[in-house]
Order: sequence, then C-alpha cells, then structure tokens
Amino acid sequence: MIVEINSARTVSAPNVTATGTQETPSTVFAQEDKWTVSSAYQQYLSTQSGTGSSRSQARIEALAEQLRQDTSFSQYKRRNFMNHPIGRKLATEVILADEGLQEKIAENMWETQTWLVDKTDLPPSWRDINVKAMLLSTDEMLQNSVFVGFETVLRDKAATVGASSIEKLLSGRVEDVDEANDTFDHKMNRIFDKVRLEFEANGMTFDENKSYSFYLDTSEFRFAVSGGTDRENTLIEKVLNTSDYSSDNLFATLGAIRQHRQEDGGYVPWAIDNLRCKDMIPVLGVVSVSTSYAEKMDQLFPAYDRSQMDKKLKAQYGFGVDALEYRGGKIIGKTPEAQAVIDSDEGQFMKMSGYAFINLSKKYTGTPEFPDPVFVYENGKFQTTYQIFDEPCEGATNSADIIANVQRQLAEREKFFENGREGVLKGHSSGTRVAKKNSLFLPCGFDIRAILNGSDVEAIDQVFKSYDVLLSQKARTVGLARIERYLKTGQY
Repeated sequence: MIVEINSARTVSAPNVTATGTQETPSTVFAQEDKWTVSSAYQQYLSTQSGTGSSRSQARIEALAEQLRQDTSFSQYKRRNFMNHPIGRKLATEVILADEGLQEKIAENMWETQTWLVDKTDLPPSWRDINVKAMLLSTDEMLQNSVFVGFETVLRDKAATVGASSIEKLLSGRVEDVDEANDTFDHKMNRIFDKVRLEFEANGMTFDENKSYSFYLDTSEFRFAVSGGTDRENTLIEKVLNTSDYSSDNLFATLGAIRQHRQEDGGYVPWAIDNLRCKDMIPVLGVVSVSTSYAEKMDQLFPAYDRSQMDKKLKAQYGFGVDALEYRGGKIIGKTPEAQAVIDSDEGQFMKMSGYAFINLSKKYTGTPEFPDPVFVYENGKFQTTYQIFDEPCEGATNSADIIANVQRQLAEREKFFENGREGVLKGHSSGTRVAKKNSLFLPCGFDIRAILNGSDVEAIDQVFKSYDVLLSQKARTVGLARIERYLKTGQY
C-alpha cells in the first residue's frame, strides 16, 4: 500500500511490525509522543494494540513507582533491571501483559541460538520457545535468558519508535539508545544545558530569543559561533569545543549533526546501513538530501579521528599522519624521522598508534568542508541547514531506492524466521545470509568468552567486528571510556 509520510514525500510501506508491541495510549506504559507524527505513523499506531488487563497495568505502575523511589537505581546511569529485585518483578509484569512482546522476545532468543556453532538444540521455530513458561519458572537462568532478549527488544524499540518512561527506567542502555535516536533539536538542547550553566556561572543568562549560526572548521575540528556578543559567542564556543575525558561536548555535537531523526521520525540516508533494526524505515521514511552532503556525513568521523590522531602523533613523535603510509600490509614512514621511530621500536609504535592508523587508513576518504553554517539556533530551536528535497532529482539521494532495499532485507529476514531450523541447518537459506550480513551486533545471550577462547576464527572475527561497531556507535552517542577510546583510536 502507499502511505503518505508528509505532504512532501510518499513511500511504499509493507506490512512491517516495530520491534516490540507499540503500546496504545490507554496502557500505563504507553509510548510518549517522540515525534511530531505524520498521518502515516498515526495509521500505523492504530493497527497496534497493547494487551493486559487494568489489574496488570496497575501492578506495573505500582512497581514502577516503587523502583523510581529507589534513587540509587533510578538515577544510576548504568542501571539494569536484572540487578534489582523490583526491576525483575516489573520487567516480568510488563512481559506477561503483552503477548506481542513475548513473541518478539522469542524471535530474538531463537535467532541468538542460530549463531551458535552447535545447533543441535535449536528449536524448530521461534514459536516453540515458551517465554511465559520460562519467565514463571523458578530457574533463574531461564528467567535471565528471557530478560536478555527483553532488553534487546527494548533497545530496538528505543531506536525505532522510542521507549516509554517505564522502559527507560528499566535500563540505562535503553535510555541511551532512545536519546541517541532523538531529533537534532532535542540532542542539542541537552548539550546546551551545559552552555546555559556556563552562562549562569559567569553572571549571564542565555538569551533564548536570539539567533545563532554555528560553523565547523574541519581543519582543526572546532566550532565557531556568530549571532551573539563577543563574550556570548566565546562562552558558547568554549563549551562546544570542550573535549576531554570528563566531558566531550565536541564529539557529542558532531554526533548530533551526523546521527539524528527528523521531527516526524524520518531517517537520514547516510545512517541507514549502520542501523541494526530497520523495521520502521518504510513507515517513517527517509529524507532525500544532496549526495555531496551525504558523502560529507560519511567522511565526518573518519576525518575527526584522523585529526585527533594527527595531534597525538605530533605531540608524541613530532610528526603527523601525513608522514605515514600504509602500503603492502605495513606502515612506512614517508620521512626519515617517521621511519626512524618505526624502526626503533616497531612493536611499541604499532601498539600505541600503528594499528589505529591502519584501521583509519581503510576508512578515511577525505576531510569534508563546510563553508556555510552546519546548524543554526532560530526561534528557540536548533535546526540543521542541509536541504531536504521534496521530489527525486539529480544530485540527490534516492529515498525510494533506499526504502526498496530495506524492504527486500526485511522480506529476507521474515523468510529467515519462516524457514526455521530446517533453513538454518541447510545453510542455503538466503534469509540466513542476509540476517548475518546485516546484523551489526552479535545477538546477546550466548557465551562470548567461549567463542574468544575457541578455535573458530570466523566466529572470533565476527565478535571483534561487532565490538568495533559497538564502540563506534557508543562513541557517537554516549561517548567512550578512556580504555575504549584507546582501543578505537589509539589515543586517550
């Protein structure tokens, strides 16, 4: 069928189901209004129905309030309901109240098992996994298996249609994913809360009625601001360009520019390939932008990583990335000074910078330039400045082709589940291949340590690839810990 996303664009939408059952406003754990939703999304919501009696909903709300009162949990950034007795009870009630959610969890648990080397215990179908029975058993390991699948489903839901307040209460990771997939205005407002505090600390008030323009100099990766007084602009620049272990506002602002959703929930084209869950793309649509801008967004973070590495190398060795070259499977110094450093202690150099340089060499394709403002603040709102095209045209990304490709992937994924164990064991199911090809993360619920300690080179490589993608997405959303930053970029 054809559904109208907004007055500017139409997309073809198959019968897709969002990850997890979308609750109706009548349920106490209902979805908040995350988007200024279009008629297409309203139509989609009308086809989704929550389950559960008013009695179960009352229990859910009572348990949620009890959990909120425990601020050592509810205010803890890395909270996980599995580690709290009330959290476990609340999660159990939420799952038992929603049969559609139980089905999504069963699918996730079954798919997890298909990744195991030994598939002898793989159920014939995801429908053979009784989530309710496992949850009501006295076996804590069975319960935990359900809970792991539940959190994965919640993260997918947060990344597509947004998580409810109770779902975010249950897991800090779910809240992080929800915020990472927010609109540009919402993401920048969270960053600008620090700007407002900086103004207050200097005896000033940030004027919400002013207009500001924000420029990005990618030769140094620094923001410049115009629109306010010199003092106001300087304070804003100070906060936005802060990049240290405790607060990386620069990285967060770059992340908001590259990864955000439209006001109606629509997706940006350059982010599609990196999405784990694509169920809602045909429903909410993909905006069409100039191909040159989309290319700049692909270049943005590799260029930033290169800039950071350049500064580190110059500070440590006296030469930058331009003095190095990756050729013939090894790093070669393009200057005598650089080669001397490599020759003197190649093992130490490789550990500190070399491997990160090789990884960067495979991703870096150039440094984008932005002569015009990359975003503005007008009428009390942060807005990006890239142009969105209402109709397909030359020099613009093709939203229809992107959505058609996603639809094919979703259809193949549906076949993967329909084929069940027989299709997995045959190893010739196209659904199996597509599921593996397009899953950026190894599903949760199996023993990563056993894989890393094993001899299956392909499986070990997949773990490392998944970990690399996980670090990339974490870097673009909530930031990396010091050791994670070192693993990813070779620098603290």
